[in-house]
Amino acid sequence: MTTVASTCSTFFHTLYFVLLLFILIFTRITPPVQSLSIVIVQNETSNDFGVSTPESVVLYPNEFLERGEFRASPGKKFRAGLSATGDFVLQDLQINPDKSPLLIWSAGTTGGTSLIMQTDGNLIVRDANRQGVWSTKTQNNPTARLFIDDSGQIALKDGSNRLWLGGLPRDYYNHSKPTDLEFPIRGTFYYPWYPDTFTVNGHWSHYKPSMGWYSSSNPDVVRYHIDSLDYAHFGLSVASWWGPDTHLDRARLTMLLDTTIAKNSTLKWTIYYEKEMKSNPSVYEIQNDLSYLMRWFARHPAWAYKDGKPVIFVYNENSNCELVQRWKQASRDEWYLVMKVFSNHKECALQPDSFHQYGSGDDGVVRNRGYSFVISPGFWHASQKTARVPRSSPRKFCLNVKEMTRSREPWQLVVSFNEAGEGTMIESSREWQSRSGYGQYLDCLHDVPMSASIHSIPFITISLSSVVLSFMTK
Repeated sequence: MTTVASTCSTFFHTLYFVLLLFILIFTRITPPVQSLSIVIVQNETSNDFGVSTPESVVLYPNEFLERGEFRASPGKKFRAGLSATGDFVLQDLQINPDKSPLLIWSAGTTGGTSLIMQTDGNLIVRDANRQGVWSTKTQNNPTARLFIDDSGQIALKDGSNRLWLGGLPRDYYNHSKPTDLEFPIRGTFYYPWYPDTFTVNGHWSHYKPSMGWYSSSNPDVVRYHIDSLDYAHFGLSVASWWGPDTHLDRARLTMLLDTTIAKNSTLKWTIYYEKEMKSNPSVYEIQNDLSYLMRWFARHPAWAYKDGKPVIFVYNENSNCELVQRWKQASRDEWYLVMKVFSNHKECALQPDSFHQYGSGDDGVVRNRGYSFVISPGFWHASQKTARVPRSSPRKFCLNVKEMTRSREPWQLVVSFNEAGEGTMIESSREWQSRSGYGQYLDCLHDVPMSASIHSIPFITISLSSVVLSFMTK
């Protein structure tokens, strides 16, 4: 009788686990592919922390200003227009009201004769020969208008899309008290430069995002991306940056930062300083860039800090100790420097605060002990017929996520969230859509939160033919 009861008990336990496995297999591990459905919340503000600032229109489509013509903000605190020398400027009317207005921003142009709000959405300064000498590069936004507000900002907006931004940063950023990142932290590399770089040298990306060929200036895209980053338990997003006034950086980075706060996300941002890839900027140039970043972004409560200093990642190739020396001199120990590893980097007399790696490796994993653990789904450049590093299956990527989390390395980085041109993106695409709406690669990250104990991440081997279940915990 005891033997029969024991046999029955074993049978039902086995049956229970088999049924559980079938549920996992058909509902979670390999979910059916469905069309992505994105719900957009319309009542959320994506900038200015909900603070309302009076603004007025400077130029509607097909309107223009000539030299010496200006339009003032609603409270007559600032004015924007074309100076006598042909420069597009923003001036403060509150300081020295009885004298010449104070210049607070300039496009740096000379010889301009008209400032035109074109019907394609591009704001342009033209000279006497009708040649463009400066523009916002915001084509394909036919209802865009130029605004000025009472806080000293000028913005080009198409509906709720803030396409371009100039003038003064918001002063209330200065009142935020930063909190330090806690290691280990999960981060990813983010690219706010679309739709421009969905093609590379005329070649389209091999993978198309589920949201389509989107614009990085679209608030709906930004909201969905921040939801995606939160879903995948990212604590840090590193946004590609090529210098001031590149890829509409002021408008786009400000929107990313403001939207993060508006959504009550704990995500933090920093930038990936990319200029070292193609040049060796001088100490003076780096100092100017760091001052610009501090003025516009790094005081924002969504900016990443470590040891009380704003974090910055630096992409550097074929480097040596001279690179570290330049950056240490330029930053004056006021920034938390995270530089890309290079040969013999540990032998440099001066050391940055930390190092990291960027890449896909041969199998989607690159580890630098004591610094970073990097995973990537693969590498397939838009101009290449075959992938340099074949894309990992979601199952393989899930295993890499578990290995990365168990590593306990300080920087646990994913290359990349949305680098479509190099085919390293993990944001949702029609090739790997999932029930969650975020895609199978982000599902892998969601299923292994950073708070998970390294001893609680299971490895499961299944043999259905013999109904053998082996659960191993490392």
